[in-house]
Amino acid sequence: MPAGHQGRNALPAGRPLTENFDTNALQVRVARSLKKGPVKVLVKPGWVEAIVNFKDDPKIGALPNPDDYLWETLDEHGNAKAEPAASCNAKTISSCKKSKLRIASPNEGERSYDRSSITHGHGNGTSGHDPVDNSVHDAVDEQLTKTNISEVPDEPFTVEVTEEQALGKKPIDPSHCQVLSKGHIVVPVDDHCLLQDYAVYIDPRSGTAYDASLNQCNASNNNNKFYRLQILFKEDNYKTWTRWGRVGLKGRGAILGTGSLDDAKQQFGKKFKDKSGLAWEDRTGRPQPEKYVFVEHSYGPAEAADSDSDGNDGSNSVDEDTNIAAEQNDRDPPECTLPIEVQRVMTLIFNRDHFNATMFSLNYDANKQPLGKLSQATILRGFQQLKDLAALMNNPTLASNQWNMTYTAATERLSNMYYSLVPHVFGRNSPPIINSEHHLQKEVELLQSLSDLKSTLDIMNIDRLDLVHPLDSYFNSLGLDEMSPVNHSSKEYDFLKKYLNNSKGTSHHISYEVYNIFRIRRKGEQQRFEAFKLGKVMSDKRLLWHGSRCTNFGGILNQGLRIVPPEAPVSGYMFGKGIYLADMSSKSANYCCPETSNREALLLLCEVELGDPLEVVRHASYHAGEKAKENGRCSTWGLGKTGPAQWVDAGKIHDSLRGVRMPAINAPAKRTNTNNAVLQYNEYICYDEAQVQLRYLFHVKI
Repeated sequence: MPAGHQGRNALPAGRPLTENFDTNALQVRVARSLKKGPVKVLVKPGWVEAIVNFKDDPKIGALPNPDDYLWETLDEHGNAKAEPAASCNAKTISSCKKSKLRIASPNEGERSYDRSSITHGHGNGTSGHDPVDNSVHDAVDEQLTKTNISEVPDEPFTVEVTEEQALGKKPIDPSHCQVLSKGHIVVPVDDHCLLQDYAVYIDPRSGTAYDASLNQCNASNNNNKFYRLQILFKEDNYKTWTRWGRVGLKGRGAILGTGSLDDAKQQFGKKFKDKSGLAWEDRTGRPQPEKYVFVEHSYGPAEAADSDSDGNDGSNSVDEDTNIAAEQNDRDPPECTLPIEVQRVMTLIFNRDHFNATMFSLNYDANKQPLGKLSQATILRGFQQLKDLAALMNNPTLASNQWNMTYTAATERLSNMYYSLVPHVFGRNSPPIINSEHHLQKEVELLQSLSDLKSTLDIMNIDRLDLVHPLDSYFNSLGLDEMSPVNHSSKEYDFLKKYLNNSKGTSHHISYEVYNIFRIRRKGEQQRFEAFKLGKVMSDKRLLWHGSRCTNFGGILNQGLRIVPPEAPVSGYMFGKGIYLADMSSKSANYCCPETSNREALLLLCEVELGDPLEVVRHASYHAGEKAKENGRCSTWGLGKTGPAQWVDAGKIHDSLRGVRMPAINAPAKRTNTNNAVLQYNEYICYDEAQVQLRYLFHVKI
């Protein structure tokens, strides 16, 4: 135990520090008497408390056993040994010694709040001592003055001060997060919590982080509320932190618990059950009526993690460090090895401004739930809520049979649950009730875009070496086998450009400026395509268009075109869940939404195995995919009023496309004379991802 240091009052009993650490103090004399070999041993801070209690309370009959308070390490042979006090570095001291400082509250009399330190195993301190710091109490008072956190009267509010502060030493700068072993993932302490030198508790057996964000949206009352729960620890001191309020404000907070882990878990579980209606173990279950909804976070690496996971401080929706411009540092940036044409596409896809514009256009509240913290699990739960809404719209009797309420009340309740999971921006307006097919489809589009945006952002947040240019790193992360610019003077380029321009619908009023066309191959996609089994139907391969927002292409190029998960409602898709393609480029271009990317857009030309498609001419056959499979088909053809006049072999573009059909580029589209057709142009829907392989990527201005 260190002795002879002078400092401020830092022990719970309020006695001077000089008395407690004086050479003749009882606890110091006992500690100095403990020996293993020629050196003194280092005891845990609990030893000091035990000795103080023994001295103050005459009812304690025996001196506590000092062997119960020894710090032990392993020697080079793996044997347990006591660590000498003289060799203990500042890392060990700062992470094991604490004391409490009572604070007088102007509201409830004497109160306390917790402030202590933890290093989480990152030993970067020094064992040297600085001059005595006499401003510990002033710093505490200043911090209390600055915070706007209000405490409830019956909940203790404790602060803990490191022994370095009490002894006048400058404390080691601690990590604010508990670092998980898997991929250096971090769980940040709530940014508005006073215990910034504590860490979020993670169950060592299950890996579960005791960190809960709860939201509640109510359309009728026009309110959005949040509730935050965390178990925080420093050494053997465990506290439950809670914060609550209206979204956009810091709200009020409280620290609960006696300091034991069991009590912290009990407080955490009780609060979670009270607010959500679910046990902590069932937190991802179906949201309960009139209760808060648990929103699962995606935890990133320490260097990419935001500080405020609730987004209540108006922070940027996508971190500045994900922007290419922010990748530069004081040194000269490494040279990019990509062709300039590919560089332009990478800059278009991995662009923070386009991310934010896309989320804004879809009314997504990225301040409340930053994209980097949005988990795929939350997106799937959002799909499930929309699926429940779709079922209710298709069968209104579910309102009374399943929800025991009117149809209007049921749609409002399900809409509230959805908005609680997936935050939206409505300004001062009440959240609109989702009660129409059109609105449902807009929300499905939002979740699809968020899923692709999330995939793209994950690529941007991958750790990179400074020796590699960011654009090279992004491109390499896509895992493409090929992305080759097509020569502008080649026959291949000429045919492709004509297919683009000659397949514009007269009703679309679209014009293109072609920047570049790329021949692309995704790793393993050709083998998957060739291995796809048609069954007994004949092969019918076509070269068709697919359009999407440029911000979605990080996920598309990395993972291919995907079918939405089972949690998504079928009613959000005109011909069921599948990959939608067109033979008119302008039909696909309408899905590019170039207004969010300075009119630049990306279009895909795909080789598609249709087999013998099930033809559909009527409007909205949501179960077309199921009907197609029942008839041994793998696709649906939604017949339009206008379509290609003639189909020709695409081998004219490239030898590898022989046997694949495409519209004749010199024959303009014409009326199909299909009776009862409600679609203006053809649509093709594939129900297996293996039916599609990407062949060309068009970079255009629309």
